[in-house]
Amino acid sequence: SVDDCQGEDEGSFCSDSGCSKKKCEFKCKMTKEGPHCFCKEGYKLKTDNSTCVDANECEVDGSCDQICANTVGSFRCSCVPGYKEVNHTKCEAINVPPNEPPTIILSSSSDLRR
Repeated sequence: SVDDCQGEDEGSFCSDSGCSKKKCEFKCKMTKEGPHCFCKEGYKLKTDNSTCVDANECEVDGSCDQICANTVGSFRCSCVPGYKEVNHTKCEAINVPPNEPPTIILSSSSDLRR
């Protein structure tokens, strides 16, 4: 884009989008409100609306089924003992012994039933 619009004599040939004057750490995009900075995935804008900081994905409900560890630019999920990781974010119970079908146990005030 052309950064020579001060005199405004360029008319339609002046295509300064405003992003050339905005100091964005990652990238700038024009919106109907004007130039807007944005960050790469795993990062978010700081309160200065120009620089980026690591986003804590673990603060978002549902990022992981059980245990979430924030890493720089990403996050890692894990499961408590007795569960295994499925699709990087979900946990599934480990059946012990593995080839035995799942069992439903019903309880009452006086006994347990299978």
